[in-house]
Amino acid sequence: NQIKKVVCHIRRSHQQQTLSKKVVSYSDTRFNGALMMMDNFAELFFELPSALVNSNFMMNYNLIEKDLLDCVCKFLEPFEEVIVNLSEEQRPTLHKVIPLRQTLINSCVLEANDSNGIIQLKVFLARRLNNAWPITDEHRLATILHPKFKKCECSPNEKEKSINVLKSQFQKHQTIISPSCTNSLVSKHVVVQSSSSNTTSKSNNLLSQYFDSKVKVVDERLNPLQEIDDYLNFEFDESYYIYDNSGDIDILLFWKKQQHLFPIFSSLAKVIFAIPASNTIIERLFSSSKNVVIEKRTRLGASKINELLFLQKNLNTLKELINNNNRKRTLSMSSTTTASSDESSYNTAKQQRLDTDESFNNFDNMEVFLD
Repeated sequence: NQIKKVVCHIRRSHQQQTLSKKVVSYSDTRFNGALMMMDNFAELFFELPSALVNSNFMMNYNLIEKDLLDCVCKFLEPFEEVIVNLSEEQRPTLHKVIPLRQTLINSCVLEANDSNGIIQLKVFLARRLNNAWPITDEHRLATILHPKFKKCECSPNEKEKSINVLKSQFQKHQTIISPSCTNSLVSKHVVVQSSSSNTTSKSNNLLSQYFDSKVKVVDERLNPLQEIDDYLNFEFDESYYIYDNSGDIDILLFWKKQQHLFPIFSSLAKVIFAIPASNTIIERLFSSSKNVVIEKRTRLGASKINELLFLQKNLNTLKELINNNNRKRTLSMSSTTTASSDESSYNTAKQQRLDTDESFNNFDNMEVFLD
């Protein structure tokens, strides 16, 4: 509260020009807003008195312990990293919820050298994480569908629940996918049928007694949950996939390559990994909508607003697609030009050879005539 009061006063009194950078105010609608404010405050801590001269808020400033502030900022660093990871827009994030949540809970374990302020903060956040951040079946399913988290070593208490959810969703999804995807669950059982039953005892059918036995192929359905057992026992080859900076793999690429081995899980993964772990994407889009609907543009239709927001959100992606298309078109034109120039050079060289051969023939004919 003391930090918020000082920051609000500095912003209202227009004293920020005396500082090396602007102070960051707290916002209820911004993720990790408190951490951003405290990090900024700790960085400007020794510069702030110059902005509080002749102010009653100097008393609030003196009540702030710099050592405790540094400890709090250091303790909250993992929380900021978790928020950044779960706010990713270009890759799936739902599978990160359980392991990252457990990481934060583990960081709230009390230690012997913790100060009273840190102890109070850890107790509050541990209780808040358990009560305000519940684990859903979607979280469990996304976690167990990741080959590096399927053993649930990050949260052993969730292992049995995750397997039960996996089996339940597998059976539901099995009934709606294409029958072609279930071919791996069907094996061929060969039944040998003797040909003697189709022959008669007449003497003119003696040869037919020595025909090969007829082979009848019968479809035999395996264990309907065989794909689950195969996946849980699947040995993941870590050297086969590309990792990002966090050590995670491209989970969508993994299931694309395993769709023939695990067809139902591959289809299920497309659905579950499309769910974002947080609503920061929606909130950012909602915040940007205020720049679309203004006083001078009050008659925009709902469809037009959706189109404008879509373009605004996917502007960078559209630029990349346009640049790639232009690059391909340039390469195509250059290759066509090169091919045309090569063909022209070839025709010119060919014409020169023909002219040379013709001149040699004329010369030979002249020699024959002279002879």
